Amino acid sequence: MRKAKDLELDLLQSRVTGLNAYDDTYKQSVFWCWYRNGKPASARLHGLIEPTQTNTIPGEMTLKRWIEEFRVMAEPIDKQVVEYVSEKAITEKVEMLTRHAQIGQGMQDLALDYLEKNKEKINQNSAVRLLIEGIRIERESRGLPTMITKIQDSSDEDLMKQIQNLMEGVGAIDSEFVDDKPEQLSDL
Repeated sequence: MRKAKDLELDLLQSRVTGLNAYDDTYKQSVFWCWYRNGKPASARLHGLIEPTQTNTIPGEMTLKRWIEEFRVMAEPIDKQVVEYVSEKAITEKVEMLTRHAQIGQGMQDLALDYLEKNKEKINQNSAVRLLIEGIRIERESRGLPTMITKIQDSSDEDLMKQIQNLMEGVGAIDSEFVDDKPEQLSDL
């Protein structure tokens, strides 16, 4: 293993050469170094790259030219990254909402079962409230996966209109059974 001081001396002794002294494999490794490090400017990239086997490092002017090429090369990769992250986020959101819908359905089943078995003992307000909350959760959760798919396929302009509508309260849940101050379910 090389000592840090030896490495420093090697880097100080590295030669800086012109544009045509590097093969495609080396240039590709510089591209990935640039991409993984957040696409830095040539001066910063110069300090990040390894010298070649002949102990040479491209100069900043060469790196500036390469970076222009790198930007074009990075565009399809950036698009793939965005698509992957978006798909993963959407999938996770749909899975979460599906679980919530199942929980809402379970709450409804529990409330109905409790009502059937305890007709004489139950506090009607509590049973009705549990049923209504279960229905609300299921309705909201089952509607959102469809909405997410529509949002994914919408234009930016359409999305901005929908956000504006939501901010103005147009998309608020309106139900005669759901009030602004839900009762506590503790008396079940």
